[in-house]
Amino acid sequence: MPRGKTQDRSILAMALVGYEVEKKKIEDRIQEIRNKLGKVTAKVRGALTSNNDRPKRRKLSVAARKRIAQLQSELAATRRAKAELGISEQAIYSWRKQDAVDGGERSGLTSSDREASNRLLGAPPRAADPPEPLGDQT
Repeated sequence: MPRGKTQDRSILAMALVGYEVEKKKIEDRIQEIRNKLGKVTAKVRGALTSNNDRPKRRKLSVAARKRIAQLQSELAATRRAKAELGISEQAIYSWRKQDAVDGGERSGLTSSDREASNRLLGAPPRAADPPEPLGDQT
């Protein structure tokens, strides 16, 4: 049997009554919380009422900006080397990381220590060594 307009209106009226009851419960709960907040300091109240303000923008230090610029430059160099050599960026990053360890700029196991360890353990030597630098070949 299809619903008539009176049946639809009665359902909507009942829903409205239910929502009004829920609204009253919510408003009572809000009032309880406001009463509890009446005991907080002005500083906390100000923080609670200014929640619509945009968060303060964090500024990077000069050192952080320099580090970001350095990393962007290194990324560009890595991508150029990838294109020229036809190898993965990860291989280049690994080689650069190992070079930093070997140069004492970064902590880790140096290449010579790794080779000595492999000899002691009887492990085969590493299969892929990094290519020679592309600098001036005069």
